[in-house]
Parts: sequence; structure tokens; C-alpha cells
Amino acid sequence: MKKRLLSLLLALVFAVSLIPMALAAPKVETLMHDEIIPVDEYSEVVLNVDLSLFADGDEELKVSSIAAEDLDLLPPGMGLSWTEDHMPMLKGKPTEAGYYEQTFTVGISNGGIAYYDLYLFVANPPTRAFQDLDLEINKDYPSIPMELGGKTGTIYQVNVVGGDPVPGSFVVGGNGSETANFGGTVNTPGTYYIEVQVLFNDGDQVLMTATLTAIDPSVEHFVTAENCFIITGEGESDYTEKTTRKPGDVVTVSFKVLDYFHKEDMSRRFDHWEVTPSYITIDEVGSAGGYGTFIMPDEDVTIVGVAKPIMNVTVEGGDCSGIPIAGDSVRITADDPPAGQVFDHWEVVSGGVTLDDPNSPETEFIVGNEDVTVKAVFIHEKDGFLSFSYDTMDKEPMVGSPIMISFQLNVEVARVDLEYLTEDRGWVKCKYLADDTKGDTVTYIPSEEKPGSTVTYRLAALTRSESISKPNEDGTIKNDPWIYTDTFTITFSKETSQYVVDSSSAAVYEEPSENSKGIGEIEGGHFVTVVETKGDWSKIVYEDRYGWVMSKYLTPKGETEKPNPFTDVSVSDPYYDAVLWAYYADPQITDGMTDTTFGPELTVTRGQCVTFLWRAMGKPEPSGGKNPFTDVPADQYYYKAVLWAVEKGITDGVTDTTFEPNTTLSTQHIITFLYRTLNPGKDGWSGEAAAWAGKDDGGKPFGVDIAVNNKTDCPRWCVVQFLYKTVK
Repeated sequence: MKKRLLSLLLALVFAVSLIPMALAAPKVETLMHDEIIPVDEYSEVVLNVDLSLFADGDEELKVSSIAAEDLDLLPPGMGLSWTEDHMPMLKGKPTEAGYYEQTFTVGISNGGIAYYDLYLFVANPPTRAFQDLDLEINKDYPSIPMELGGKTGTIYQVNVVGGDPVPGSFVVGGNGSETANFGGTVNTPGTYYIEVQVLFNDGDQVLMTATLTAIDPSVEHFVTAENCFIITGEGESDYTEKTTRKPGDVVTVSFKVLDYFHKEDMSRRFDHWEVTPSYITIDEVGSAGGYGTFIMPDEDVTIVGVAKPIMNVTVEGGDCSGIPIAGDSVRITADDPPAGQVFDHWEVVSGGVTLDDPNSPETEFIVGNEDVTVKAVFIHEKDGFLSFSYDTMDKEPMVGSPIMISFQLNVEVARVDLEYLTEDRGWVKCKYLADDTKGDTVTYIPSEEKPGSTVTYRLAALTRSESISKPNEDGTIKNDPWIYTDTFTITFSKETSQYVVDSSSAAVYEEPSENSKGIGEIEGGHFVTVVETKGDWSKIVYEDRYGWVMSKYLTPKGETEKPNPFTDVSVSDPYYDAVLWAYYADPQITDGMTDTTFGPELTVTRGQCVTFLWRAMGKPEPSGGKNPFTDVPADQYYYKAVLWAVEKGITDGVTDTTFEPNTTLSTQHIITFLYRTLNPGKDGWSGEAAAWAGKDDGGKPFGVDIAVNNKTDCPRWCVVQFLYKTVK
């Protein structure tokens, strides 16, 4: 028994081989059967026993038994069965590609025996490959390797499975080798298509389509050239417009448009080739086009060189690339502008083309079917900023921290200001930066901006021109001597390095010593930025009355405090210090209801209260237990605070599943929550907490003049004052 290797087909293939052997009486026959079947497809392989081999007279015979040497040698997924005619059969869905062989012993009803050698080749789905072969008739080709798309390995079998009959002795081969090949001769000119199946031992297969073009090299065909020439030699006159060539010859063609007098027509340019038959391809030589080669087929050929008129492109104030025809892309470049002028835009004078970017000194357009004229427009240079930048000096800018602003102009201007955008007044000057300048680097200290705010700025320069023409919204022209930069925005940190001088005046010194030179005083209420402390001295940065940025030392007698951002909290309010402490604490205990209002008289809610307590305790993480409250979503500011307060026994829900974070609280609630926070494990609701809060102040809770009971609403100012008195 011979082993056969399998190859990959588009379906998977079984090779079945049955061998019955015949002896004397009882009669014995040997049969062999090969079959190729696809993997993962249902297959039936019948062991066809020719019962006539065992007949003795006219007796009616049938297969009485079948036995296999080892059923494990069969393809996985297939098993023994019987046909309706009681013939043995292997059927099922093979699951593994490969080569299988099995010997069966088949019993015949009259005592005869058949030995079947079954060879099955289970093949994978095929990959595709294609190959073109150019052959001469009656020429012997001993071996032409097949191009199998990169597939390698030992070949089990090569078969022609379809296509045209090839006249002659052209065959395929390669069984048992590493290379499949064509070979032999073709005796009749023509084009033939054959389908070849190449099976590999590993179960793979390649289905290859081969195109055979057989020519008679002794037969010549006409080549006709229109609007071009067939090159016949190396001389200037070695060309013709019609000639003959043999199949397989290399033919060179060159495009040249001639007028009536056979002179080159410079008004047109080569565009493309038109070839009959259409399957012929001109391989261009060089990048200019209009010169190439092709392989002569076994039939006549006509080559037409197609030309298009050359379009004239005129560029006033610039230049263009190439000699264009309709459909070409043309690049135009403006000349260097005259002294004192700059390029402004392109103007299309004629030709109706569309420029990619008419405002760029270098741009492109597609040529149509008419001549084109474009014009570069130059204008006198305008006064303007060449560049500007800013540096906040900190990763996150702070109110009171210096901002370095740099700018450069193309002309000297009378002055440069920094402006910021307001909602009600539009653009407002916030800092004079420089005068009589073309560029500078200056320092700006933001002081009126609010911590946490986002501010939009721009630079404004007053030119020395009497006027600059600018369009109004209605299309009319206005005269404005100011020029501006693009806008830029700065988002300030909620933290601040800015303070206010908290005295009628404070002395400042060159060095942190009262023995150093004093340089004057700063009036009370003046904004300063503390950049460094040395003992009791503060190094400050501030602007003097002339707008100069000063860096000096402040005497300890000149105390400072952080600015109050809230218009509804006055320094005369008893809770003033508590509100500013809560606002500037780290972590911040609370901010305002808006950027400029605190809402001191608003009644505190359950969500706000536990958040104040949680932040005052340093924002500890809750243990991570499940949130029982349906009205406390994870994206709310009080989420972690509620879970922490419930875990610590400070409060619980109004029900098992609701916390009611927006319900307001009484003073008794607040004092009790604070008592439980600072005295873990104790309750305090029945009066213990109120007694604790008022024990040192004649019954007033921490000295605050407010009643403690379950009927008195607790305002926001009261909560922060309680915290200020206890945990500051």
C-alpha cells in the first residue's frame, strides 16, 4: 500500500482507496480505491464491491460482513455504515485534514472474501493562484515551475481539474516532490486556460488558474501608429508609422504630434495611449510620458497617441510650474513683494479656475479647457502685532501671582494696554503695559480677578497712524487707530497668593530688617502678593501708584489678610473670619453659592452639613460599603460625605433607602452632628450636645448668639462659625 500526501483544496478532500484481493475457492479479490474529500463537509464513501467477481452461476450475492484492522485510523468524524443495497460505506463529517489509509476485510454471502485498501485524503479549502505562460508552438518545455502564491511543502498530487484542452503534449507534474511544474509542447497557436489542483501532504491545496498563450514566432503581424511613431533604430530618422513584428518582439513607440508640414506641433502635449487590442499595456520609459514599449502579441496592433491642447497660464506678479493641459494641476508662486508691501491675495483674471487657497502666496488649481490668467495682489504693509505670548510662572496661575507678557510689533506704537472682557461693559483696560515701543516683556499682577474664575484677555496697541480703515458690520468703513492681538484665556486657581494690607498703612523696606533702608509705605487696603517669608517679615510683590511692579519687604507691623470674595459678607459681620477661614481652608470646607455671594442666611441642608463636617475632618475615605440610599447618586458632591457620616454614626437616613440631602436642618441637628463627630460613640440628641456646646459661654453654643432647639433653622454662617470655633 502506497502512502499519498494530501493537499489544500477550497473544500477539504478525502482520498479513498479500496483493494480487494482474489484467491481460489473461496474466491478472494483485492480492490483499491483513492478519494479526495473536503474537511468539515458531510461525505459518503462507498466501498464498491463487484459481487460478479465472486459469483458461481446465477446465485444472488450480497456483502455479509465487514471488519477493519483499526478504526482509529479513520478520519475523526467518520464511521462505518451501510447503503440501501447493503454495501459497506464510510460516512460522516471529517474534522481534521490529512491522509488516512485503512484495510477492510469484506465477507461475501457465498464465502468469498474481498480485501479493501481505502485511501482517504481530507483536504483544507483551497487558496487561489494565477500564472501566465507565454509559449512558442512546437517548442519542448521540460519543466516550468508553477507559481503557487508562496505555498511550499511536499506535494501529494497534482491534477488538472478543468479548463480548455491544450493541443499537443502539455502536462502537469510534481507528485511527491517539492515543486509542481508544467511541461511538454503545444502544437497550435492560441490562448488556453487550465485549472490545476495541487495537493500537499499537510492537507493544504492550491487551485491555480494558468493562462497559456502559444504563438507561432515565424508569423509577423502589423503594427500601425497614429499620432506617434514606431522606433526602428537609433537614428533621428529611424521611425515609421507602420511595420510588421513577430509575436514576442519588443516594440518601442514614441509620441510626437506633427502638423501638416511634418513639423512638431508645440500647441499640444501627450496625454495617454489608446491601444487595440485593449489588453496591450504600454510600459512607459522615463517620467515625461509618450515613450514606451510593449510585447507584440499574436495579432495586429494599432497604437494611437492622444494629445490635448496646451493651455497658456499667465501669472502676473508670480510664476507657475510646467506646461499644462486640461485636467493638470498647476502650482503658482507669488514673487517677493515690493518694498513696504506684503502679499494679500490672488485674483483670477480669466479662465474660471478655483484656487485651493487664494490667500496663500503659493497655491494650486486645476486647468480647464481655456487659457488662464491670475494676478498676485500686493498691498502696503499694515501696522500689527508680529507675535505675543504670556507665562503664568506657575503650573496653575493664581490671583496675585505675576504673569510675564511679551509682545513684538512691526512698527513702533504710542502705547500698549492689556484688556479683559466683561459681560456688561465689553473690553476694559486692566493694565497699561508700555509706551513708545515695538516690543517688550512686562509683568502683570492680577488683582481684581476672582480666584477660580476664567478671564479672557487681549493686547491693544495705539498706533501712530491717524486712522486705520476697518469694515463695520453694515459694510461701511470706520477709522480706528487701535490694533489688537487674538484673545487668550487664563483660568485661575481657587487658591490665591494675594493679600490685603490690613492697616491704615504699612512701611516697606529693601531688606527684612528695620535697620535697612525704608522706601515708604503702602496704604491700607492695597493688594500685595506674598512670595516668601523670613521670620516675621514678608517678601511682597505689588504695583506702586505709577504701575511699576515692586519687590520689597513688609514690616511685621503691616499685617495682611486674604481678600474677601463675597459681597454679602462684611468685615463687620461676627462670622466674617469663619467664612474666610472655611473658604481658604485646605481642603476647602465650602465656597459660595456663586463666585461673589456666600448666602450666609440660607438654611443649611443635610447634604451640605455632612459635607462641611467631612471636609473639616480632612475628607476621609468611606470604607467602601454599599450605598443604601436611592437619592444619593455617586456624581453628587455629598456622596462620599453621606457614606462616611452614616458609617461613623453621625447621622443615618430618614428612611432605610432615602437620605433626603436637600432637607434643611435645625440648630439642634447641627450641634448634635458636630458633637457626634468630635465624640465618637456618643449620641447627644436629648440635650447632652447642647450642654457641651454652651458649657463655657453661659449656654450660648461656642459663644454664638443663637438658640439651640429643633425648631430654629440653622443658617450657613452658623455652621461655619461652629466649625471655626471647634476644629480650626
